[in-house]
Amino acid sequence: ASRNTLIAPADGDSVIAAGAVTSAGVRTSFSSVGPTTDNPPRIKPDVMAMGSGVKTASATDTVNYVSVSGTSFSCPLSAGVAALLLCANPSLTPMQVRDAMRQTASNSCSPNNLMGWGILNALAAMKYSAVAPVGVISGTVFEDMNGNSVKDAGEPGLQNIKVRLSCTAVESTLTDAGGAYSFGTLRVGGYSVAAALPAGYARSVPLSGSFSVTVDSANPGVPGKDFGNYHPGSIRG
Repeated sequence: ASRNTLIAPADGDSVIAAGAVTSAGVRTSFSSVGPTTDNPPRIKPDVMAMGSGVKTASATDTVNYVSVSGTSFSCPLSAGVAALLLCANPSLTPMQVRDAMRQTASNSCSPNNLMGWGILNALAAMKYSAVAPVGVISGTVFEDMNGNSVKDAGEPGLQNIKVRLSCTAVESTLTDAGGAYSFGTLRVGGYSVAAALPAGYARSVPLSGSFSVTVDSANPGVPGKDFGNYHPGSIRG
């Protein structure tokens, strides 16, 4: 879509805008799109829920001061998920409810103005909000001197390389003098970890350029996510 089609109150900063999808998980043609018209623009909708074949009028439902706006079917479904979260943990703030719904939806790694953060997952949102942040993801960025995709003894770490965490949480950090990095106090959920490629290097591990990591109560600590980089050689004659 090339332009905003939202109507109030769905474009509000503290309103959870619920878009509509079909039973196959495909966005319906009548579902409004973002971004918002303020500056800087914000991604909308927030989440998606079943809404095919129902009225297209905007509706607003309020559950314990959590405001949800969407079609006359996707809105109550989304509001129901918000109500479940508040029933399980009444101390959640409206923004914490929104984050739990967003960060466990199907498109949380690449939100956009057509599908937002994706289709709601009520069970995942409940788990996200119920477990205190305890997870840790760590590793190193190193010079893979022999290009074997393994961190061998004596291979140096690379300092001040930006490592980015996305999906369930979005943040970044720089490697220390030994090439090490760490993200702590993470909630249960799926994450993507990527490291910048230093100038003049090629990536030896992981070949995809990033790691997909799941943090849960059984695996709160995920170490060893190492990024190998090597200097390509050449032979001339």
